[in-house]
Amino acid sequence: MDQKCNLESKEGVKTKGKKLKIRIDSEDSAEANVISAERTIQVNSILTILSESIEKLKISLILPRLLENACILKKVLDKTKYSQCVKLIEDYIDEGQDEKDETPNYLNYRLIKIIDFFHINTNILELLPNWVNELDHNDTSMLKAFKLLHWITDQRLNKSALEELKKEKKIHELFHENEKFKKNIEEFKHQLKSQKINLRWKLAAKEGVIKSHEQNMALKKALNDQRIKEEMAKTSRSVRQIYTASLGKQRELDEELRLTKMNYERLVNENIKQERNARAEKNKLLLQLEALIKRFDQSIGEKMREKMTLEEEYSKQKKLFDEFMIIFREKEAEYEITVVQKEQEEREQQERKVSFFIMNRAARIIQRHFRKYRKAKKRLEKEFQKRQKRRARKLA
Repeated sequence: MDQKCNLESKEGVKTKGKKLKIRIDSEDSAEANVISAERTIQVNSILTILSESIEKLKISLILPRLLENACILKKVLDKTKYSQCVKLIEDYIDEGQDEKDETPNYLNYRLIKIIDFFHINTNILELLPNWVNELDHNDTSMLKAFKLLHWITDQRLNKSALEELKKEKKIHELFHENEKFKKNIEEFKHQLKSQKINLRWKLAAKEGVIKSHEQNMALKKALNDQRIKEEMAKTSRSVRQIYTASLGKQRELDEELRLTKMNYERLVNENIKQERNARAEKNKLLLQLEALIKRFDQSIGEKMREKMTLEEEYSKQKKLFDEFMIIFREKEAEYEITVVQKEQEEREQQERKVSFFIMNRAARIIQRHFRKYRKAKKRLEKEFQKRQKRRARKLA
């Protein structure tokens, strides 16, 4: 029993300890949630302050242009909830025109009132023209600096402790990797040093080989020069021989040229004589041709006259022929009528003969068959009588 009581008491203590731990954890989480909520509120408030500052800066930068273009501002803000701004600007402009003594802008309460109005109503930028993009370099750089400050603040404040730990861990890993890279670089330097030494030895060996090759090349060059000189001497001798031979050949060619010139002149003279003879023959033939043409023209004239007379005779004969053809056609028509009548008569006569022949032939055939019929009838009657007699005899 005592043991059971001790066990129950121990279990009760354990359960109480667990409950206490759960309560402590819940309290810690609640405190952490409260802290995180407070931090987010603070971060959001800082970011809103920065964003409002950027909007106010935009308004402040374009404010001189707004004051210069009051007409455009009046058109844009007319019949909106920001229309009272136009009245403030007009009052400021009228006051500036009326007052002769120049007071500094930071003491002008109307200007301060306008600035306060725009700083309070930053949403007015949505209605205004896009003058922010038309700012000069200094203003845009200042605006970019504020935007960069907003971005950096957002990045820094929104980072949690875990992200910072991860970042430090990443930096630590990068440090170790950098150390490894340094070791590798040292190793590569040693390798490069050894490779440079090897290259120096190789270059020295190459220089020795190159020197030996240069000596061989110098020797070969001297031999080639000697050979070239010998070849030049040979070629000069052969050139002299060729020159002497060409002189002899040139003399022969000059003699041939002289002979060909003489032959050419002789042929030219002969051709001139032949051309003269040919021209004389041509002129003679032309005269004959002209005479023939004249004779042909005369004969053609006679033939044309004969043709005209023949055409007249032809027209007369044709006229007579046409008259004859008219009479011929009349006679031909009469002849055709008589021929048709005669053919019709002959056809009728032929038809009568044919019908008469058919009737005679049919009559002869009928008579012949009738005779056969009578003979057959008589024979049958005789046979019938004989049968009657036989039958009577049998009956008797």
